[in-house]
Amino acid sequence: MNCRTASIIALIALSLAFPGRASSQDILVYAGEYTDSLDIAADPIGTNLTGWMTGLDYPGEWVEYDIEPQSYGTYEVRMAVRGAENVQYHLELTVTDGATGEQQMILFDFTGLGFGSCSCNILSVGGDLLGMYRPSYKARLTTSSEGELWIYSISLPVLTSSESCTWGNIKALHEE
Repeated sequence: MNCRTASIIALIALSLAFPGRASSQDILVYAGEYTDSLDIAADPIGTNLTGWMTGLDYPGEWVEYDIEPQSYGTYEVRMAVRGAENVQYHLELTVTDGATGEQQMILFDFTGLGFGSCSCNILSVGGDLLGMYRPSYKARLTTSSEGELWIYSISLPVLTSSESCTWGNIKALHEE
């Protein structure tokens, strides 16, 4: 079976596996709405009065989220964060498929800008895309840095979805 035929079969399978879905939907996760966490250091993990999740400030600490995609496909990962000025932060987002246990990892490295009104880092992970083709995932955000950190949200804009698998798209692949 050649690559083109395999691509066509995969697209047909995706379009048949997820019929009747609404149009593609981005996912927005508010950081303060975590379902589980591990806190090691003195500053407890929690949410401040303005909705920012705080306390993820010591290596090995993590928060976990349930994600239920309404659209199956490929997502970009973005995060709105604030960190202490000039501190180098390293975060790891591990997304685990609820059915298979398969894991995907997205890394974030950034320098904190401080906590003023114009100091929010909007992080976008360039080439690291997230594929989600099942109804349930766990997303764990872990820090390997020490320093005060606030996180407002994790957004997952849809890049491609199974809803865009039309017969015209499938025929176009075959014609290549």
